[in-house]
Amino acid sequence: MKSHANFNDFSAQAMDDGFDEIIQKDWAPNLVIEKHTHPFDARVQVASGQVTLTLASGSQSFATG
Repeated sequence: MKSHANFNDFSAQAMDDGFDEIIQKDWAPNLVIEKHTHPFDARVQVASGQVTLTLASGSQSFATG
């Protein structure tokens, strides 16, 4: 997946790819979100800092970009 320079580019590409709702979230540092699922596909771009996602196959960290 291509990295985007800004949220507008990210949003435009997501809409072109069929996503119908694009949101921007700011999370508190060290936030832990309990195990959950989504009834939809999701795509993420990290604007600052990093995020670690844990899936059944293991954990992976992502940084800005």
